[in-house]
Amino acid sequence: MNLSDNGQLFALKLKEFVSQRVAKVSDVQIYTSMAPRAVQTAAVLRGRPQPWSALNNLDSGILDGMSYSQIKKEYSEEFDDFARDPYHCRLPGGESFGDVVHRSRIFLTEDFTCAP
Repeated sequence: MNLSDNGQLFALKLKEFVSQRVAKVSDVQIYTSMAPRAVQTAAVLRGRPQPWSALNNLDSGILDGMSYSQIKKEYSEEFDDFARDPYHCRLPGGESFGDVVHRSRIFLTEDFTCAP
């Protein structure tokens, strides 16, 4: 999904915010999820956006694109299980929040130091 009009406005406000706090925005390394809207938001900063799959949203598997009411109606048992324990309960064909924590640790423990 691409950036909405509101998303584009947010990206411009983010650029303004970062520009006020960083001497040279183009020197800032920006990491995003693989979502096109995240990459598009970062691109406005004119930095060097680098997408990482470890930063992606929770994979909702076969439930992707369904509303909560649809899921509750068509997958009531899975909905209830996930509501009780989202950290451990995997969505059908997707992830649990524990899975998200595990994969994001890979990113968080990466050594991003740069040689001068």
